[in-house]
Parts: sequence; structure tokens; C-alpha cells
Amino acid sequence: WNSQSLPITIKVPASLQEYEAHILNAGEQWNTALGQPVFLFEFDAVGDNQYATSSSSLADEVFGLFRQRIWNFSTIGSTVLAYTSSLSQGNNIVHADIIFNFDTYLFADHDYPPVGVGENYVDFESVLIHELGHFLGLGHTSINEDLDSVMLPTLKKGAARRELSYGDIEKIRSLYLRL
Repeated sequence: WNSQSLPITIKVPASLQEYEAHILNAGEQWNTALGQPVFLFEFDAVGDNQYATSSSSLADEVFGLFRQRIWNFSTIGSTVLAYTSSLSQGNNIVHADIIFNFDTYLFADHDYPPVGVGENYVDFESVLIHELGHFLGLGHTSINEDLDSVMLPTLKKGAARRELSYGDIEKIRSLYLRL
């Protein structure tokens, strides 16, 4: 994204409205890291689309979060919690969407886990903060590089990773505060 693109308004369908507080918290982590509004969210502002391919969400002008009920993205694999599909021109991202795998996973709140499911859920906010990092152009971090990073490639069921590490903040600032 270039500096003129910020803040980015992400549209959220009604089907994800139950996660509103988590969506706002995840966005605020990145806003605080850059000291400016990076993400704004519009709730109940887009349809609950289902996509045939992982990149078909990029065929519109909407930057969105989506709940994929049937995970048919064979090129990605069914073990992926969520996927950020993006389109770049030169060094700038010009479009991105985040698609959650509700086919394979139960997303919930780490602080209030669902009754009767034990550790068999994934913390929605942790997954979203990670995917928002991809949305901004960050890649995965290795455990040797930053043990506390939200950009580590895996998240265990029942675990939470909701706060940016010092390394996450340094990386995002190096990308955006140089503009």
C-alpha cells in the first residue's frame, strides 16, 4: 500500500459481526504500531460471498473479511486457518481480502472458549491480527527470529497471540514510516 491508501476501509459481512470487538482490537494493534489510522472497518457493509478460488475475491473494489463455509481452495490446503489474497502493482499492494476457513475450523474467543469443545477451537482475534499483517505486506516470521511475533506461521488450537511483538512493530514501521 502506498501512504495515500491509508487508512484502508475493510468491509465486514453481517456473518462476522459477532466478532466485532475482536476485529476492532486487531485493527487497533496495527493502528497503534504505526501511530495513525491504518484500518477502518465497516460492519454489515458487504455480502457474505463464497469464493470458487482463493483469488476470485480480488475481482471487485471491496477490501473485505469473508467467512468461507466450503474451503475448496486446493492450491492452499484445508489446514490453513485463513488466507489473505492480495494483488500488487510494482511494490504496492492495491487490493487484498481476508478469507477465514470456517469449513475446517471453529473460531472463538480465547478468553471465553465455547462450552464443551475443550481446546478444539482457534482464537479469531489471533488469526485476524496475523492476517492483517499479511494484508499490510508482512511475511511469516521464524520462531528463531521472534518467538512472540503474531506473524509466526502456526497457531495452536486453544492458544492466543493477540499483541504485536517488538519485532512486528519494527518490521511494519520499516515498511510504512519510510514513506
